[in-house]
Amino acid sequence: MKRCFYCNESITDEQHYKIIPLDNPYINLFFHDGDCYFKGCEEDYIKNNIERIINLIKENKNRKGKM
Repeated sequence: MKRCFYCNESITDEQHYKIIPLDNPYINLFFHDGDCYFKGCEEDYIKNNIERIINLIKENKNRKGKM
């Protein structure tokens, strides 16, 4: 299930979302297309939210380990 990185709600419309793919750290950040998807520089957004991104990676690893 895809979750919006901005609002943390499920993305239910499979055709209307945006992705920021990151290589290092490896993760795809999903956003609802519209209000949740930021307008501006992706690099600045990532730098300003790096702690949240790292926490999301840790959560995903913990979830996968419990399956």
